[in-house]
Amino acid sequence: MASEFILTIDVGTTNLKGILFDEEGNEVFRVTRPNTTRYPEPFFAEQEPQQWIENLLAVMKDINQLCPEKLRLVRAVSLTGQMHGPVLFESESGRVLHPCLIWSDARAVEEVRMLQEMFGDDFFLREMGNPLQQSFTLPKLLWIKRHRPEVFEERSIKLLFPKDYIGYILGGEVTTDYSDASGSLFFGLREKEWKKEILRDLGLPQDMLPEVVPGESTVGYVSEEAAATFFLPAGIPIVKGGGDLATTALATGAGIEGNLSLCVGTAGQLLLCTDEVNEETLGKLYIFLHCVQDKYFYLGTVPTGGAALDWFLSAVTGDGKQKHNLWEKIGSLADISPRQVILFYPFLLGTGTPYFDYQAKAAFLGLQMNHKAEDMIVAILEGVAFALKESFERVPAVSEKIRQIILSGGLARLPIFSRIVTNVFNLPVAVSRYADTASVGAFLLAAKALGIVRGYGDSAAGLESNVFPERFYVQHYRKVYSLYRSFLDMVLSFASESNRIQGKGEES
Repeated sequence: MASEFILTIDVGTTNLKGILFDEEGNEVFRVTRPNTTRYPEPFFAEQEPQQWIENLLAVMKDINQLCPEKLRLVRAVSLTGQMHGPVLFESESGRVLHPCLIWSDARAVEEVRMLQEMFGDDFFLREMGNPLQQSFTLPKLLWIKRHRPEVFEERSIKLLFPKDYIGYILGGEVTTDYSDASGSLFFGLREKEWKKEILRDLGLPQDMLPEVVPGESTVGYVSEEAAATFFLPAGIPIVKGGGDLATTALATGAGIEGNLSLCVGTAGQLLLCTDEVNEETLGKLYIFLHCVQDKYFYLGTVPTGGAALDWFLSAVTGDGKQKHNLWEKIGSLADISPRQVILFYPFLLGTGTPYFDYQAKAAFLGLQMNHKAEDMIVAILEGVAFALKESFERVPAVSEKIRQIILSGGLARLPIFSRIVTNVFNLPVAVSRYADTASVGAFLLAAKALGIVRGYGDSAAGLESNVFPERFYVQHYRKVYSLYRSFLDMVLSFASESNRIQGKGEES
């Protein structure tokens, strides 16, 4: 009997990915297309949802050309993708009304101040579990209302998040899941309902809000039109899925006692699951509702993980063959030189947790004439690990129970990075064999919806290698990390001072 398949669609920050999994969870085929992020002004970061649709069409065309027989056997589509970015569209036509201000967009500084004045400093932390920051949906919506008021003049305007818009195109339903809703900053953490009064007070339409459902819910079926356009069987179920952080937490076993998940792709993310809200952690890490019903997960983050390395490679080589060659060289790096102490603060898009400073700027310290590109690359990887360790140390009630790190994402493919992580954290590291754990989590939600699995249990993504702390390097990194911490205040204060100088220069 022929195997059947589940198609996952991941609207990532860097790429849109379509992956076919068999019923055992094995990846059998994948196609990706790059998503373009525009940076028209400092702190702006936006994408066009129409490009996601074009990329999805290109992905599905490729799959159809290379394995059409497998597409005919797809049982369900499941969704995941980047969080926080609002997709505002006209529900009758599906026409997008404004570019999506993605999670890394930090333009809404003035809007954050306005919200603080209206609701108070601790309102959002108390009610939504997270501090008021530009990365969340609410300040982005307020920025659009203030600067593009015509957007909200559309009577049938609807709000979705990136993965949900793909689901709407495929099946026409306006829904989101608990993980994406809780990343909006106007969805109650404990009562698990939209805080419509916030939108009312801001003059934003309350009827634009989608229905919220668990991640394993079937939220519609592929329409005849979408089936013809995207080469899918008509009528197969669309499983809601979850935000990419939530599905990554599910896939990497972050909910299993003693496990810490580190996913370092475009950003660096630390993930821990929990059954309840620990009041002591509020304001130290982000907390969201999980795509699995009645669970939460903590998030520690640095916005540029692998993106910091990619930025450096592009800066020193351009984007051609030299960059490719340097990537290959990084893949063969194995040794850590204790004689090359360079500090890198990976704040190209701000700090993330635990400082929540999205105006912070990156820095190298300790460069000398004898240093090579490889030395700076190792410093970048160390800086990402140090930034994540800072978040880890802020919640001792949780971190003291951790016995193992599950490492995933693009940087997990680099042997030297897993070696750095195991010694910086002084914990064993197991490397996931899956590059795209967010998609694996989406597969698991669909498998549960279809009855292929009864529960998630120990359904972490398969592990292919283990790395253990080395006493010498544990001691070495303890000293380097202490040095990193000692200069941190200086690096963080530089941003505000330099912005002040730039502001004066503009006025003159």
